[in-house]
Amino acid sequence: MLYPQNGFVFQKVDDHTFAAAMDYDLSDYTGSTDAMDCTLAVAGLNGTQDVHDADGHYWQTALDGRWTLHFTATAGDTANRIGTPVEPEANGYTMTGVIATPGETRVTVQLPAEAPDGAVLQLFTPDGQKLQCANSRPNGDGSAVTYDFDAVPAEDAALTARMVNKNTDPLTVLAQWQIALPQG
Repeated sequence: MLYPQNGFVFQKVDDHTFAAAMDYDLSDYTGSTDAMDCTLAVAGLNGTQDVHDADGHYWQTALDGRWTLHFTATAGDTANRIGTPVEPEANGYTMTGVIATPGETRVTVQLPAEAPDGAVLQLFTPDGQKLQCANSRPNGDGSAVTYDFDAVPAEDAALTARMVNKNTDPLTVLAQWQIALPQG
């Protein structure tokens, strides 16, 4: 049985959707990865409001019930595409990883020490469609951030990424990358 490497926290995507990411280490897994049957069972959840009680604790509401999701994770050769930035470094920002899967696109960027608090990544398809960012997670010391975007259409062979300062109007472009994706 596989267990997540760390716990997970649901984050609000919109008024009706929450998302969570779980990472699994498959380095010691000896079973087949052609089609892994998976079950995600969740119970004992608490809803937390961004409000504190008199003791400084977040208000929590128990979410009664159990939820189970069964799915199959497949490992087709064309399912995951590793993106390659034409130039990984741009203005002190370094793109260290791009993985486009059928379900999401994950991009990791190292930040320079002088990066503004409002630095966020935007991702665009070749026709200019902006992909929605569902989640972003800084690493432990804040020197890098991993972003999870909507899936890139399978037929797209390139992306444009822009690191912008969301606290400026108009948005200031801090860095920009062209990313090549292999065709599936």
